Amino acid sequence: MSIILGSLILLSISYCFHIWFRLKIGEALIPAVGTIVVVLLLFGLSPLSFQWGLISLALFAVVGMVVFIISMINHKERKPVSQWEIVPIIFLVLNCFASVLYLGDHLHYNDEFHQWGAAVKYMLENDRMPLYDDFLGDQYYFGTSLFHLFYQMIGGYNEGNMYASSFLLQWIGILLPISAYKMKDWKICAIYTLLAWFGGYSIYVYFGKGIYTDAAVFCLAGGLTGWSLLLENKKRLLPVLIPGLGLLFYFKPYIGLAFCIYVLFFFFGMSLMADQKKSVLIKKSLFWGVLLMALALLVLHLDGRLLSSGVWDNQAINDAIYRLRVSWSVMAESLFGRDLSRYSQLNTYAISLWTLEVAMVGIAGYLSDEKEKSHRLIVLMVSSIASFIVFVLYAESFIISYEESLTGRSVGRYYSIVTGYLFLVMLSYLLHVIKKDSKRIMPVRFGIVLMLSIFILGIDEQYVIAATSWNNSEAESEESYLLAQTVIDKLEEHYIQEDTKILFFDQCCANYIVEESLPYYLGDVISSYLTEVYGYGLDGAHTRFAWDKSKGIYSFDELLEEKGYDYVLIWTTNDYLNQWLPKVMDVEGTLIDGGLYRVIYRDGEAQKLTYEGDLY
Repeated sequence: MSIILGSLILLSISYCFHIWFRLKIGEALIPAVGTIVVVLLLFGLSPLSFQWGLISLALFAVVGMVVFIISMINHKERKPVSQWEIVPIIFLVLNCFASVLYLGDHLHYNDEFHQWGAAVKYMLENDRMPLYDDFLGDQYYFGTSLFHLFYQMIGGYNEGNMYASSFLLQWIGILLPISAYKMKDWKICAIYTLLAWFGGYSIYVYFGKGIYTDAAVFCLAGGLTGWSLLLENKKRLLPVLIPGLGLLFYFKPYIGLAFCIYVLFFFFGMSLMADQKKSVLIKKSLFWGVLLMALALLVLHLDGRLLSSGVWDNQAINDAIYRLRVSWSVMAESLFGRDLSRYSQLNTYAISLWTLEVAMVGIAGYLSDEKEKSHRLIVLMVSSIASFIVFVLYAESFIISYEESLTGRSVGRYYSIVTGYLFLVMLSYLLHVIKKDSKRIMPVRFGIVLMLSIFILGIDEQYVIAATSWNNSEAESEESYLLAQTVIDKLEEHYIQEDTKILFFDQCCANYIVEESLPYYLGDVISSYLTEVYGYGLDGAHTRFAWDKSKGIYSFDELLEEKGYDYVLIWTTNDYLNQWLPKVMDVEGTLIDGGLYRVIYRDGEAQKLTYEGDLY
């Protein structure tokens, strides 16, 4: 019920914007979300607390309810049901779905434990915004976490509700293009909603269930772009576009900023290319301009890296060329041979879906006598794809860590983001086309139904596991999650007391869910791999995604003494640790996986590890 109550407050706030700016309710949801995020941010940074922010939002909602009631009383004639706006109805139905789909769920994915979910949990427990030096030891942009916090403050800490609020945030963006539609258009809106639901599942692995910020970004960006293309009354543009662009950047700064540019690129590009006499020139200028801008950024960044390091030797140049070559090969493999969503039964490759999206726009434009408009849209779509590929290459080669870039773990998600974005743009254009009463567009309607049927084929029993809480026992992370909970219970029952500190070691990095969830649930009691050494090898100490050659296993005692660790939990060991750790300090018995060892200090110096028990 807390999800529905929170959404009623959200709708009440949106009604104020509906009255003030003459927005549709679906449009007004965007500034309403922005209001929630900004109000909680300001109160979280102030000497006051989030509770005062929630009270302020509740008062805002009361104003909205009063305005709604007064407007209903003043209307002498009630609108027939067929003239009601359909988005509020769909949104309330989605709230009911969310309340059921994620009932009793828990977090499942790695980054949720140390980023998005961790931020929500921190803010809820501490009643303030995290400081950059006390939240996981690094600067952090709080993305969608403030929106999730809003629902958590209403219903209390609930991990299932984090998935529910994330689900709703995605749909606020998706529903934006149909905000002007009425109940009489329910068939078109139903097809659009179903296509977005099932298509999203096959495009992005965490669509629906997941608090990663990627889906919120591409849904909002795609919704804004599609809505701006369909918008007839431009007076409603700025009250939605400005907060929408602000949310995009705040949700995920680098990717969000890129999509801010794409939203504006589509909006202004469609207008600039409307003059057919100049269309060819402008099309080429826009296409090559975007590519050259992205390439210039890449070159300048590479040049800046070499200049800032003061190194122009062959080794630096060879390293840069090698990283570019590896990144490009990983990207090419992901483009043609890696599914966008591992849960879907469909083999959805980025290149095939991009082809589908462009082809559908072209066919719809040809059959609806809007060739010129569809050509403009296709040029913008192709330009976006090309520039995004360069952007990903740039990020993989120079922004993210060297070790992570070689694995290419992020490439698939990047492709999913731009594919999902263009998918919503395509659907918005198809909405515009199929509203026309013409026999020529019957093939377009047929194609939409066929596309929906194909995406439905991507659903099987795996959908229940991946997108709901109904069969968590079969989830791929469930065994690890339950193991982590068992370890936590043992530690809390037998070992953890006030001010206890535990160093977590994982030589083989064998279980990321355990590695991430122990600090999430135990807090400062146990070290996090993000801020502390968690393994040793020939290359030094393993920290985060890299090796620190300045620290070796011979500094292990200094690590214990510096932080005053009481225990060492060796989740996995290996031959290197088994051979070298006993040479650094006295170890009672042999090192085993899952072993907990007490640190014995003499005169403030760590001298010995004594075996306490097996936590497996």
